[in-house]
Amino acid sequence: MKKLFAVLLVLAVVFTCFAACGGNKATDGNAQDSVSDEQTTSAPVYNPPFPDFTSKTIDGKDVDQQVFKNNKLTMVNIWGTFCGPCINEMPDLEKLSRDYADKGVSVIGIVADVYDYIKSENNADKIKKAEDIIADTGVTYMNILPSASLNEARLDYISTFPTTYFINEKGEIIGEYIGSRTYRDWSTIIDRMISD
Repeated sequence: MKKLFAVLLVLAVVFTCFAACGGNKATDGNAQDSVSDEQTTSAPVYNPPFPDFTSKTIDGKDVDQQVFKNNKLTMVNIWGTFCGPCINEMPDLEKLSRDYADKGVSVIGIVADVYDYIKSENNADKIKKAEDIIADTGVTYMNILPSASLNEARLDYISTFPTTYFINEKGEIIGEYIGSRTYRDWSTIIDRMISD
């Protein structure tokens, strides 16, 4: 019986590693609770705003929270260059960005691990690694670099990669998901969100 329990425990740990990567920063308990696929309620739902931020895209363009205004739904995928599940799902996210663009849905990546907290700036070598990953996976959707305000606004609360937020046109967080998913899984989630 002990051997069976040990085998099941090992399998659970291995499965978790394939779906998500742990970060190097712990949350302080203020992180937004995840919204489960099955969550339903008759009470009014509070959708917290994605906090104000300013930053730059990986190709140097200025960006802030106004990026959410032009879309019915924005999928914000926070990923790391060290995270296999993050990189493996990027081609599916690219396909989603193309397939759902005419439905008012956009995909944005935030490459979270390029920020050097000691120097309070992004690390050029890690940005190059992120650029190589983006090129290798064929990603054309916007990718944002961390900034002090973006870290303070949201990234400081991320401890698992990938973490994905869904933001409506008002800039409100209407969903949070931990771990990677397939194109089919994400499209089911997106279809439900845009039909509500």
